[in-house]
Amino acid sequence: MKPLFSIIIPVYNVAPYLCECLDSVLGQTVDDWECICVDDGATDGSGDILDSYSAKDGRFKVVHKCNEGVSVARNIGIEKASGDYFLFVDADDVITPWALGMFAKNLQGGEVDGIVSNVGWHRFCNRVELDSLLSKFGDRFLRGDYKYAISKNRFDLLCGIDAAVGCVCGRIFSARKFRDLRFPRDVRIMEDIRFWAAAISREGLWGEINIPFYFYRMRPGSASNAVDMGGRIDVFNGHAYVVARLKESGSITRMQWFGYWYHYAPYLYYVWRKVSCNWRILSSSLKQQIMSSMRYFRDESYLRLPLSFYLIDCLGDDYAAGRIMSALHIFEDIYYRNKWRLYKCMRIMHLL
Repeated sequence: MKPLFSIIIPVYNVAPYLCECLDSVLGQTVDDWECICVDDGATDGSGDILDSYSAKDGRFKVVHKCNEGVSVARNIGIEKASGDYFLFVDADDVITPWALGMFAKNLQGGEVDGIVSNVGWHRFCNRVELDSLLSKFGDRFLRGDYKYAISKNRFDLLCGIDAAVGCVCGRIFSARKFRDLRFPRDVRIMEDIRFWAAAISREGLWGEINIPFYFYRMRPGSASNAVDMGGRIDVFNGHAYVVARLKESGSITRMQWFGYWYHYAPYLYYVWRKVSCNWRILSSSLKQQIMSSMRYFRDESYLRLPLSFYLIDCLGDDYAAGRIMSALHIFEDIYYRNKWRLYKCMRIMHLL
């Protein structure tokens, strides 16, 4: 009989952390699950660890393959999954013991197509910090101190004021509704926000739970901490993809657009600054890719671009652009910092 849940874990060179992740799966309070572990050509013994868990518990199903990246590994996991619902876990992170039990309770009746734990990231660096998080939120869960509700507008989950972060971890998907979705193969980062935007763009009901079930490990060398120039282009292209999907879907309110920009503009500006400061040494093809994505944002009146973008857009490779850029970035840093402070204050005072 097929399981209720399929947990998909892409694995690549995370041997020091892998057991902690797999043990968090074994610690679930419900048994109705399978765990699809895709060994993406690991060279540090991670594959052997997976095989040892599979030998002890048949619910761990291991796929060994050559290294092709996290997107391909997750896509294979989706193809192999047989559960009614699937969720993604990175191999250096953990899920809480109450995760699947909480889902099973709130999925009774099958009225929703997915559930989001819309509470942002809870990060840890070591076992002491992880135990502290488990104790804190475990007590809340045992007291029943959390709420579950159907989302009134699914677009709020991506671009509303209280939007979930743009990743695929921290939520559960209906296989019936989303089994055909795939991650882009040629994208190194921001592949998850594309998948999430594609899911949200479909008509469907989503549930929200205001207690976390996913804890994210902060460690050096992770993909999110190592972004080169190609990765920065993926950032721009990823946000351009999201804006395109939202426009196609329609029914996006002004406040939802503003909420989307509130969440992502500081990071986008940070990446843009890294790119623009090195503008004169970039190849023509890279410049064209970046400007193409950035111009896509300019078409949307709610998404305000940095002034330095317009400078480069007007002057291109002109020497004046490089000379003016440093001073302009100082001004922009002050502007964006104060802008978001003002916005937060207005939200607290219920002026927006």
